[in-house]
Amino acid sequence: MNNNNNDVTEKQPNQKPDNRKTAKKAALHLLIKLAVIALIISLTLVFIFGVFRLGGNNMYPALKDGDLCVTYKLGEYHSDDVVAYRIDDEIRFGRIIARAGDTIDGDEQGILLNGSYLSEEVFYPTQIVDTQLNLPYTLSEGEFVVLNDYRSDQSDSRTYGVINKKALKGKVIFIFRRRGF
Repeated sequence: MNNNNNDVTEKQPNQKPDNRKTAKKAALHLLIKLAVIALIISLTLVFIFGVFRLGGNNMYPALKDGDLCVTYKLGEYHSDDVVAYRIDDEIRFGRIIARAGDTIDGDEQGILLNGSYLSEEVFYPTQIVDTQLNLPYTLSEGEFVVLNDYRSDQSDSRTYGVINKKALKGKVIFIFRRRGF
């Protein structure tokens, strides 16, 4: 019976290191899981979604200064999509009004798309004055004409010319309104 007691006392000191090893293993597994989750979230934000903050009122009333916009980077871009794009190392927002195959022109009355005036609900008059586009202009594959909703602010395709697909950072799919901060 003495042998059994010695076996019991020998196992008890061995249990403490086993508990420590188990705790270390659990902590290591938790850290690995957190690292994998962080990697998945990072890759998702880099390749599928984007989060940008709007600075200014160039897209008023659709988007307002300070709004956080979630963009979706995959898929096709269509006319009337609100998109984020990078120009001069700055993220800007605008609405696609023309894409590959469309012909854009303009006069004192507004913008002509494929020979017809744009039929959109715009609260501010659209003027094409001193544009970078040589009008009339037919867009090639991967080119877009993007205008602000606040049309008095001409810092869009009227200033920068056509926007290439590579400059697009995604289509706005969700807006978080930020008020008071």
